Amino acid sequence: MNFDMIVFGKQRGLHVSSSPPPSHRHHPGMCKECDATKSTLPSVEHFQQRYKNPRVYFLFYNYFLRAVMGENKWKSNIKENKKLATNIAEAYAHSLLENNYFAWLFEYKAKKIGADIKTEYDAESGDDESDDEWPDSLYMPEELRSIEISAPDGDDDEFNLVAEADDEERHRELKAKRREIHEETERAARSRDSGHLRQYEEMNHACDGYSSDARMLDQRQATTKRRKLMKTLKVHSSSKGGSDASNKFIFDMTAQVKEDHASGNQKKFEKAYRKMLKAIEVSNEEEQRSIKRKYKVDCDVLYGAEEEEV
Repeated sequence: MNFDMIVFGKQRGLHVSSSPPPSHRHHPGMCKECDATKSTLPSVEHFQQRYKNPRVYFLFYNYFLRAVMGENKWKSNIKENKKLATNIAEAYAHSLLENNYFAWLFEYKAKKIGADIKTEYDAESGDDESDDEWPDSLYMPEELRSIEISAPDGDDDEFNLVAEADDEERHRELKAKRREIHEETERAARSRDSGHLRQYEEMNHACDGYSSDARMLDQRQATTKRRKLMKTLKVHSSSKGGSDASNKFIFDMTAQVKEDHASGNQKKFEKAYRKMLKAIEVSNEEEQRSIKRKYKVDCDVLYGAEEEEV
C-alpha cells in the first residue's frame, strides 16, 4: 500500500488520521493538531535527534512508525508486549519523513488555504526567557505537556517519565536540558548549510503560487496541480527503487537503529513509549469521570424535591 495514503491521506502522520489512537478518540494528524492548538510543528532535524529528545521521538513513534507498521500490527505488538517495529521499518519511516515532510505540509496548507502553521523553520525560540517562562510551543499532546523524560546515562539507565507534580526540581532540570536541545536543533534546522530551510522556503513559495491559481481552477485541475507541486517538494529525487541519496539515508539510519537495538536503548524507549500511552489513557479516563461527576443527576435531591411538592 502507498505510504503517502497511509500516513498522509487515510491514517496518521503530518496530515489527517481516521484511525483511533489508544484513547479511542478521533485523532487528526499533526498538522491539524498544530493548526488547532497554535503549536509549533517539529522540524525534520528534530525527529532525527531520535532518543536525544524522547518527547519528540514519541511523536515519531505514534504518528509515523505506527503508520509504517500498520494500526492492527501496532496494537497487537503493544497488547502482546512484543517489539513494536523492525529495524528496517524504523529506518524506512525516517526516510519517508525526510523525503516527504515538505510535500505533506504543502498539501495540508493547499487544502486549507490560509492555515498558519508555525514550524521550527520560522518559529522564535524565546532565547531571552527563563526556563520557567520559556514558551515551549513545540507540539505535544495535552496529556503529556507536564511530563519530562530523562534519557539513559551513567546514573539513570532508563527513560523515566517525570511529572511536574511528582518531582518539581527534577522536572525543572530536565526541561532546561530539553530547552538546550531544542534551541540547538532549531538553529541547525534554520541553517542554509546543514538544514532544510531552503526546502521550507520552496514549500511556502509553492503554497503562494497554488493559492493564487486554485481560485481559477476546477477541483480536478486543482488536484492535478497540487500533486505535481508535491512531487517537486520531495527532498530526494524520486525514481524506481529509490534515489542514491534516499538509499544511502536508509542504509545509514538502519545502522543507527541496529546500534540502538544492540545497546538496549530501543527496548528501553519502547518501554517509555508504552508508559506515555498509559499516561494519556489515564488522563482521558480521569477527564471522563470528571465530566460524569459534573453532569450527574443527584437523585436524592430530585426525588426529595418531588416528595416535598406532594
